[in-house]
Amino acid sequence: MKKNSLFLCAIVIAVLSLFSSCKKDNVSLTISLTNQAAKDSVYSGESVTIAGVANTTGKLSMIQFFRTFPYNGGESQVEVAATKITSFANTATTDFSAVIKNIRDATKIIVKVTDQNGQETTSFVAVTVRNSNILGYNNLHLGGWDSNYGSCLDVNTGNTMGGGATTDPLLKSTIDVFFEDAKLGNIDLDSIYYNNVNRLPDTGIRYAATTFSSADFDAMKGDDLFKDLVATLPIIAIKVNDVVFFKAKSGKKGLLRVSELTSPTGDLKLDEKIQK
Repeated sequence: MKKNSLFLCAIVIAVLSLFSSCKKDNVSLTISLTNQAAKDSVYSGESVTIAGVANTTGKLSMIQFFRTFPYNGGESQVEVAATKITSFANTATTDFSAVIKNIRDATKIIVKVTDQNGQETTSFVAVTVRNSNILGYNNLHLGGWDSNYGSCLDVNTGNTMGGGATTDPLLKSTIDVFFEDAKLGNIDLDSIYYNNVNRLPDTGIRYAATTFSSADFDAMKGDDLFKDLVATLPIIAIKVNDVVFFKAKSGKKGLLRVSELTSPTGDLKLDEKIQK
């Protein structure tokens, strides 16, 4: 009788094990990344946010995030610190999000979801590093009639020049911007002081006002936000914190931020970003 009981017990355990095994094999885990296409590339040092939805027909146990680093000609994979998710309001489906900081090389970001049976599934997004396609020139000092600074600027090089450049055969062709009377122009705006004799023919530059803030200007690492803008004004009035769009005679587009203007005919300080 005892042997029969042991035999019956063994059969029950085997059936339960088989049932448990089948149940485990039939559990389905899925990951959907909701912002994969929008995060295919970043500028060096930027962060990316990986977000999505994890689903299971069982119960969720853990979501982990990993990133790759270049290592000895290959790549190593490490878990991103302080991003693991182990608590779920709904153990069957959950939204997730993690910020991956300081991307400086081509990187894979891997999301791994584990259920309470130990089953795992992964998904990844490849992040590439973009090269900036703009140059920046800061603290460009110009001046009007009552300033000791020059009135002319070559936007392609960030080189500032005095009004005398308008009569210098070598420098004249490099002038794009002429400053006077709180205006940026394409001609000699000092002509009013020289019996209206224009020493500088049309430099070819054109301007347009923008709604960009000073913070917007600082944040720009590429020309994405201004490459499709159109400039038509030969002369534009300016004030402090304005961000002016321009297209130079070279065909390059860029922005000029008015960082300082002491008076309409005084000192002007510009910061510039221009396409390479």
